[in-house]
Amino acid sequence: MVHQFLSPESLGTLDAQTRALVDAACADDAKPSALGPIIHIFENDAAYARRFALLPAIYSILNPARIPRAIESGTTRSVVERSWKLLYAMGHNTSPVLSFIPDDTATLQLWERIWPWIDLIQREQAKLPFLSPYPSEAQRLICEVLMTIVAALAYEQDPGFMEKFALHPPRPGLVRLVAMSWQHTHALAPLERADATRLAVIKFLDHPAIAKPYRADILAGCGGTNADVARAIMLHYRFALYDLQHCAEKPERECNAAASLFASLIFVIGYFDDSKPTVGRMTSDFVDALCDNGFVAVLSQGLRAFDERNHNQKQRMKWCHFVGDVFMRFMAIFMKRAGHLELATAIENGFMQSLVRYSHGEYKSKTEAPVGAIFRSILPGYLIRPAVLVALDGASKHAVHGTALRDAVDAPAFRRSPLLAEYQAIWPILDYRLELLRRLKAGEIPTRRMCDNLQCDRVGEGDSFKRCSGCHKLWYCSAACQNEDWTEGGHKRGCKAFRDLYSHEQSLDLDKLDRTFLRALVDHDAAHYQLNTIQKCAQALRAFPNESDSTPYHTRFNYADGSMSIDCKPVSRVPQAMIPQIAGSSAAWAECLRRAMSPANDGKLVLDVVAFLGGGTVSQCVMPVRIRERKMQRVLEHMRTPAMRGMGLDEFVADAVGFYNEMWKGEGEKERDFHLEISPLKD
Repeated sequence: MVHQFLSPESLGTLDAQTRALVDAACADDAKPSALGPIIHIFENDAAYARRFALLPAIYSILNPARIPRAIESGTTRSVVERSWKLLYAMGHNTSPVLSFIPDDTATLQLWERIWPWIDLIQREQAKLPFLSPYPSEAQRLICEVLMTIVAALAYEQDPGFMEKFALHPPRPGLVRLVAMSWQHTHALAPLERADATRLAVIKFLDHPAIAKPYRADILAGCGGTNADVARAIMLHYRFALYDLQHCAEKPERECNAAASLFASLIFVIGYFDDSKPTVGRMTSDFVDALCDNGFVAVLSQGLRAFDERNHNQKQRMKWCHFVGDVFMRFMAIFMKRAGHLELATAIENGFMQSLVRYSHGEYKSKTEAPVGAIFRSILPGYLIRPAVLVALDGASKHAVHGTALRDAVDAPAFRRSPLLAEYQAIWPILDYRLELLRRLKAGEIPTRRMCDNLQCDRVGEGDSFKRCSGCHKLWYCSAACQNEDWTEGGHKRGCKAFRDLYSHEQSLDLDKLDRTFLRALVDHDAAHYQLNTIQKCAQALRAFPNESDSTPYHTRFNYADGSMSIDCKPVSRVPQAMIPQIAGSSAAWAECLRRAMSPANDGKLVLDVVAFLGGGTVSQCVMPVRIRERKMQRVLEHMRTPAMRGMGLDEFVADAVGFYNEMWKGEGEKERDFHLEISPLKD
């Protein structure tokens, strides 16, 4: 049964002149021009009652029985044009009466008449010259009309209504066309119309009965790829962020609406994200596409604005799930490949104060796991990354972010939090490594190499050396040295194996600056903590007394948890299963050992193994480095003398340290700071 709002009997309330205009417009043979007076009343009459009275006329004109089976003549095009003219008026009314239909049944009955015409016009637009001679413009008009009508009809409707509106009965093509319309909503005028249509899109896409089952339609409507959907979401996110950041002086209802729209987008993302986290692969292609379009910066700014705009505790409790989802999303993004760059971006956009602020209080139950992981693992693990060091330094000194961060840290709840110690541990490491980074960028740290021909001890500037074109690992001061190492030094047999090591290095989650800084950091720490290394070596000599005196030792520098730890063991104690993770292959590791054990080496090639956080896992790599001073080798030789073997462990370690210190007598502290060679792993 037709609802009373749409029934022809309702036309009886119209005056005689208006009724005559309606009858003329509703006639089967009416021309499009006959709609003019009706549209004028619908758009301009101040009396809502009079405009409501026109709904039966609209319902009659849009009767699907009038839809032609084929558009082949001027007559059929005229019928379609009349309906389009009416739809266009309904879709461009800045104060749409459709928003105030007080009954769901009437709204759905009217929609059942509107959609078939829009569907026809969408499918046959190439045959309808009254739209536009330009296909892209015609498509834009259809999208704008559709979304303005949808926004009006769906005004303040609940999710149950939206499901019936979109799916009952099934309306093939609707979801795809809504997704296609998404990009056009932002350009609509006035702003209220743009806001309403954007919200209508989200009502569609944030509905579980629509988003997941119709994912393919949404994908196709946005352009066909994950990247297209990501661009559409990020464009929407930027508008939502603007509304959230500028609603402070608006009524509370509008602020809550802005927060709700921003929050809903994180759930929309969940419908498209099919991530199945694995080691080294924490995010999907879709999330990667979001990140490529500025997702982390926008979400960081939004999270900060979200907190600043929602001081009401009731509202904060309402958004707990959103905040928890955001931090889970951040955690996964920071653990993907190049996640440290995303973390740096987040920090530059106010993430640190949000991290502190949301770690306690009413949000704690939802944020405890991801925030704890970021504080205890991700942040410390990325303190070897120049981008993160610079971002943290900038955030602490930023006029706005720095003040907000200090205020968040000084909050009594955070002062009582166990995370306070994790937070405080960051800054001494940051200062220490920032100074090293400054010196590296200023050219104060020498970047000299030592010739990789084991028969040569020449040291020179890095650009004066030539690299082996086969393995890309070894560098030579001259063609003569390269030829000697090839023919007599054994590199002819080991070149292919070293190529595996080079490939392993290139697969690591390190860019050029990361590699250079990590090499400098290892060299610095190797010199600065040499006594620690000697103590570890002494303990290992006693722990493995049956090792051959010819067995080389390797030093492991572990930066994975932020602070650096050192271990020193015979190379024979490296588990076989770990060798590919360190060197790329067993052959590459064997070649490292062959060179280290060569009589020509004489302790001037050392094996540093570095562990660090990258790509969601702890990565490792062996860094063979040539050094001119063989002091560590001399200490090992001293510790292996018969006189040392009879000592107790404490005396043994103390004697080794004393022997080492004796070698350094008369040498300045500056000379002890660094190895001579800081060789970037990738040019």
